[in-house]
Amino acid sequence: MENHRLKILESAKELFSTKDYHQCLIEDIARKAGIGKGTFYLYFKDKKDLLAQILYKLLDELADKIRGVRAKKVDFKKQMVFLLEEVISFLNSNNSIFSVMHREGPLILEKDVQIELHKKMEVMISEIVLIMKRGIKESIFREDNPMFYAIVFTSLVHGSLFEGFKEMSVPTGKNINKKKLLDIFLYGVAKRTVAICILALFLLSQTLFAQSIFTLEDCIKSALENNPQIKVAEQKIKSARAKKLEAFSTLLPKLSLSGTYTKLSKPTFELPPGMVLPFDISPAMTSTEIYGGKLALQQPLFMSGRLYQVNRQAYFGYEVTQEEYRKTKNDLIYNVQESFYRYLLTEKTLEIADEGFAVSENHFKVTQALYNEGKASGYDVSRARVAVSNAKVNLLRVENGLKLAKQLLLNVINSEDKSMEFKGELEYIPLDYNYKDLLDSGLKNRPEIRQLEFQKKIMSGMVKMSKAEYGPSLLVSGSRDLQNAEWSSDWSTWDDRWSASLVFQISIFNGFSTYSKVRQAKANLKQTEFSSVQVRQMIELELEKTYYDYEQAKKSIEAQKENVDTAKDNLEIAEKRYALGLMSSLEVRDVQLALTQAELNYQQSLYDYNTAVAGLDRAMGK
Repeated sequence: MENHRLKILESAKELFSTKDYHQCLIEDIARKAGIGKGTFYLYFKDKKDLLAQILYKLLDELADKIRGVRAKKVDFKKQMVFLLEEVISFLNSNNSIFSVMHREGPLILEKDVQIELHKKMEVMISEIVLIMKRGIKESIFREDNPMFYAIVFTSLVHGSLFEGFKEMSVPTGKNINKKKLLDIFLYGVAKRTVAICILALFLLSQTLFAQSIFTLEDCIKSALENNPQIKVAEQKIKSARAKKLEAFSTLLPKLSLSGTYTKLSKPTFELPPGMVLPFDISPAMTSTEIYGGKLALQQPLFMSGRLYQVNRQAYFGYEVTQEEYRKTKNDLIYNVQESFYRYLLTEKTLEIADEGFAVSENHFKVTQALYNEGKASGYDVSRARVAVSNAKVNLLRVENGLKLAKQLLLNVINSEDKSMEFKGELEYIPLDYNYKDLLDSGLKNRPEIRQLEFQKKIMSGMVKMSKAEYGPSLLVSGSRDLQNAEWSSDWSTWDDRWSASLVFQISIFNGFSTYSKVRQAKANLKQTEFSSVQVRQMIELELEKTYYDYEQAKKSIEAQKENVDTAKDNLEIAEKRYALGLMSSLEVRDVQLALTQAELNYQQSLYDYNTAVAGLDRAMGK
């Protein structure tokens, strides 16, 4: 059994080193480990749990290696050489896993997992602290602050391996110069230079304040966890679940306990002094103060099916809220996808606008040079200058559009972190949909359809429940009553009696109330049936439109891609011909506009295709 678990861990480590975390499927991991997908779930809850277990294991192993270095009987500098060798070798051999932890850990790992990882890292750093204490003891460092030195050392290693020194021209990763790194650490810290402190702070800031990068999957997860609409739908489910319990309680006996205190102006019976009755009466009958207690029980036996229908309605009401939640979830996922794709489209549009601005500026410079040589007119220069201004205005407009698209996406996922960045591509992944299959799936699985099916059952139950009022009801009740004139008197002096009743009731005439309720219930049932037909027609129309959008986008992508390639070739030729004086400025500008339009059309086609695919998933009720 443990052998299977280790195989899964090793297989996942290998796959994570060759693929992005999000591209590694559980099926791939199970296949590489030589086990079935079901066996995977015997050891791990999901892929996130697997990643957490891998990281736990690696951090424990790293702490053991540092502990082994600390146990070596050598001087501090040699110990540091061994420490660097062990740590860098270990981190390099597991670089891909630690990269996932560094890059995506805060986004994909649960809070309790992150807390556990921090605890294990604290254990690792505490071992390094003990090594630094030896450096202090050997007078390598001037101050007794081993934690500071441990953090600086960790930051240096982290920066070297994860490109923290990229802009400082220091070799990174496997090419790191360990001797140089050790010299920086030992002599930089020993001399207490300002540079090393700034370096440590820089690296720590890179680690602690790394920018959040969200993929589409991350955005969907964030929205499902934080969006107010989904939270409202979740609370409705809880309410409906409580309603089911409330309905079930109507079938159970009702037991109640009550106590009373009554003060009378005069007793029920006033006996002359010394008079004794030949029979027993309750002490409360001859007192102006009455203490009472009552234990009552009531149980319905037969209600002509009313209680059964109440429970059925509560059950179907719960199912309706479940489908409402599913609809809210599907709509939210689609909104996230649409907003995410719109952000990517606007981002690409900004790149195209920026490229168009650069092309316009370059054309203006060429035109200005030709004008200086007498080969272009002032009109050409003026047109080129106007084109640059227009391109600049368009660039600013698209930049603002990107800010708005980002804010819209942040609103959908309910985040206020404006520093958040989004990563993704508008890709064309060919898919083959059959309209008939789409329609069948939509009419079968759409939450709206299922909601109406349950609503019809509720309305049908309402008809039956209203008719049940014509029928008889039978219930049993009983009680035990205690009365006395004094609260503190002996228990045997209390008047103790019980009663039991069997109640049969049938309505003879209630002013046409039941008749009216039955008619209302039947009318509501008809309304639901008509609504069901209308919703089916709307779903069919939505599916048809979305399918046509999908087909149109699919066919236009290849054509637009070809247009972009052709437009780029045309612009290159036009620029060369214009430089030779064989084309006018107006003709070159037309070619530039054609390229910009072709690129925009291509990106728009990709956006339309991906949005249509997302729309088809929603239309099918996925």
